[in-house]
Amino acid sequence: NDVTGSLPKEMGELSNLETLHIHNTQINELPSTFTNLKSLSSIWLDNCPITTIPTVLYTITSLTYLSMQQLSQLNDILSPDIGNLVNLQTLLLNGNSFLNGNIPVEIGKLTKLQAFYLYETSVEGNIPTEVGELTSMVDLQLQQNFLDGPMPSEMGMMKNLENLLLYNNELTGTLPLEVGEWTNLERIMLDNNKFIGPLPGGS
Repeated sequence: NDVTGSLPKEMGELSNLETLHIHNTQINELPSTFTNLKSLSSIWLDNCPITTIPTVLYTITSLTYLSMQQLSQLNDILSPDIGNLVNLQTLLLNGNSFLNGNIPVEIGKLTKLQAFYLYETSVEGNIPTEVGELTSMVDLQLQQNFLDGPMPSEMGMMKNLENLLLYNNELTGTLPLEVGEWTNLERIMLDNNKFIGPLPGGS
């Protein structure tokens, strides 16, 4: 697609706009007027030459679906402002090799989140205990990063999990006993970490 640069600021006047697909374009910026798009629920912004996450995204609190995958020029962190998007149900940030820093504790504010893909990035540090607040989570994929430290026991509150992918990190310690109570779990991949001890069993 030959569309390049920033979208026109006048798009901020599209008060009924609900879905925006601009993946596979040369768009590299979003106008600040997008904060006025109170009906916007879904954004696809994959495979674009974006170098930083547009800050205006963190102000669009109506979003339920945000996809920013395969952004080869992105060199940024996931801001604590992600916690503003309290209506998000799907957040896809995978395949961004130069997305770095830690998972912000504010991620725990996204209590409606059902799918969170943050894999094949340079994200490091601990999995914050606040992820335990994501009790609607069904599909959590954090594989192929640089995460370390233990798997927090608070994750045991994620009773709706069906998929948990944590492989190819540097996670340590034993698995929380609560893992054995995830009765909806269909797939768990933990290989190539530094876990020790037994795999918890259900009651």
